[in-house]
Amino acid sequence: KLKIDPNSKICKICNHINDSLVITECHMCLLSAHESCLEEPMRKSKKTKMICSGCFKEVSSRLTRICKICNVKTGKTISCSECNDYFHFKCLGNKPKNKLDAIICESCVIANKISKPKTYTKPDIFFANVSFKTFSTQCQELLKTLLDNKDAQPFIEPVDLTVPSYYDIIKKPMDFKTINKKIKNTKYKTVTQFYNDIIQIFENCHIYNDDNSKIGKSGIRLQKIFEKEWAKLCSTFSV
Repeated sequence: KLKIDPNSKICKICNHINDSLVITECHMCLLSAHESCLEEPMRKSKKTKMICSGCFKEVSSRLTRICKICNVKTGKTISCSECNDYFHFKCLGNKPKNKLDAIICESCVIANKISKPKTYTKPDIFFANVSFKTFSTQCQELLKTLLDNKDAQPFIEPVDLTVPSYYDIIKKPMDFKTINKKIKNTKYKTVTQFYNDIIQIFENCHIYNDDNSKIGKSGIRLQKIFEKEWAKLCSTFSV
């Protein structure tokens, strides 16, 4: 009966123990195998430990990974879970909030926003569609209340054209400066038109920004203030 040394390693390719043949083990993936069973021989790493061809290719690949943002290949890189491009963590614009979150680069985030846009539910507020001219003063006071709030800052001016793919995602851009201009040029005929433009600002914010982002949170807080002030204004409308 064949006596097997309990310390002998089994070749993970042929699944046989043959003490007459040398079994080498990769120190990275712990693959143990007869040299004759391997398609490519193991190599010695810098620390004189053996490394299989698969791990060697992986290590070599890491050394040539170029950051998609800065185009530098030095330094540790991580890959996007969707497009498999590589980035330095410090270069990554869309950083994961915790270690368990998938790493998704900014380009893929934008692509997802275009292909799978978020939906926005308008506030369920009933009000009479009265003449804007009649309530122009009250509407302008409401607008001033919003503009005086620090959360209005991201929405005062039109979004810069350099913001990545903003105008590919947002089909109806709107901002408070444009609303003010429309008031001065008497473009609003009804309060509904004025209301819809302000709501458009919050809808655009929700669709483009993450709700937990700084701008996303500002939009949510400012909308709550608007809804409260609008409810007060609606009570003065006559049907």
